[in-house]
Amino acid sequence: MTDDTGAFCRHARPRRPGRSAGPLTGLTFAAKDIIAIEGVTPCFGNPTWLHTHFPAARDAHSISLLLHAGANLDGITITDWTSPKTVEACTMSPAVRSVTPRRRENGGRVACRRRLLRGM
Repeated sequence: MTDDTGAFCRHARPRRPGRSAGPLTGLTFAAKDIIAIEGVTPCFGNPTWLHTHFPAARDAHSISLLLHAGANLDGITITDWTSPKTVEACTMSPAVRSVTPRRRENGGRVACRRRLLRGM
């Protein structure tokens, strides 16, 4: 599915299947761009941070738990509350396309509301 809302980070869209049997098998999640995902540099919604830091050496414990429980990872959502001047991309309101919501962690909200996560 195409993300025309800016809900997901542009620099990476990691997709990893969860364990084949578990209580969350068949469910899909996206992580915030402040959470460590092995091989991906967390950007915190800030291009300067992205270009001055290294990829995570391992998954955050929360990511490991979700994958082990069977959930599928389908990308990372943008944090656009760090600073208006350093935001990688602004998310768009799923209801009114001309309005940019200014709520904390709205990339995740937009992704959920627009059903941008796909099953694996």
